[in-house]
Amino acid sequence: MLSSVVRFSVLPIALAWLVLLAGPVKADNFLAHGYERVFFWGAYEIFCGIEGPDKQQHLLAFKQQKGQESRNNRGSGPGGMLTYPEFIARVDDKPLPPDNPVLSHPDPPGKVTFAVDDLLKKKLTGEVIVYALDPSLRGKSFNKPPGGKQKKPGSGGGSRNLYDPKDPHRTSFTVLVDGIVSALQQHLMNPRNKDVFQRNLPFMKEALQAAITLRRETTNIYLLKRLTGQPADGGFDLNVQLDWKDSKVPLGSRYPEFRIKETYDENTGKLRRLGFKDADDFGDYIKRFGDPSYKGKVEFGPGAFTHHRLLLSWEEADRKLHF
Repeated sequence: MLSSVVRFSVLPIALAWLVLLAGPVKADNFLAHGYERVFFWGAYEIFCGIEGPDKQQHLLAFKQQKGQESRNNRGSGPGGMLTYPEFIARVDDKPLPPDNPVLSHPDPPGKVTFAVDDLLKKKLTGEVIVYALDPSLRGKSFNKPPGGKQKKPGSGGGSRNLYDPKDPHRTSFTVLVDGIVSALQQHLMNPRNKDVFQRNLPFMKEALQAAITLRRETTNIYLLKRLTGQPADGGFDLNVQLDWKDSKVPLGSRYPEFRIKETYDENTGKLRRLGFKDADDFGDYIKRFGDPSYKGKVEFGPGAFTHHRLLLSWEEADRKLHF
């Protein structure tokens, strides 16, 4: 563990430090994308095992497009099921056969880290292309439309905006995740499906928990940028007291744990002017960063709500999917 005081008083130094912080955030995002791919693969195997590769519509469903055979999600596995390397290619909307026909497989549990490391080395952990997994989400928006009345979510009329005021920070990716988890939960309730879940759920949970941990750790890295950044860039310009911790996930970057009281005592005047009444108030801001139910006076900044909403989707998946 390494204790630190982080302060920026000179703009060039601040900018250089923020660039350095961007590296771990980006690296851990790629790592999280790898673990999420492993989870999706396990879900795909379950859907194919229960419903059949030609019947399931949840992930990379069969398509009937002439002249597009390489993108019709028909693999070389049993019944046309995609193999793991074929699945990874199609997640990126790449044609078959895959450019990487041999990949380290995540099953059984314990091999997940090796599988994700293999994906990283082969640069196969970019942001998931949602419409490749579920074409029904292509072109749909979940953001609040600018002015005017929007149609109710799921209403007719061909509206592409599905903003839901009861869930205002969802995205196409969280809609995809929530739908997959809901379908898995329905299958999990049927005792006849026990065997297929016993084969897949252990390594899926391993991948899921790693993705959740990385998202939490990345939140603290992002927070450090905000707490130490210049006011002109939306930062707080604080002397931050913290301890650097090794990631709980193999291959993950170190992340900061904040010493709330010490940081508040060091920056009392600035924090009170920002709107924090005491150390507990400041600590609540840190703990609930991105939570729309937070009632404090200080805003979180752009991107915080959608990041928090994605974390909620994965945490809900972890809660729902168990024997």
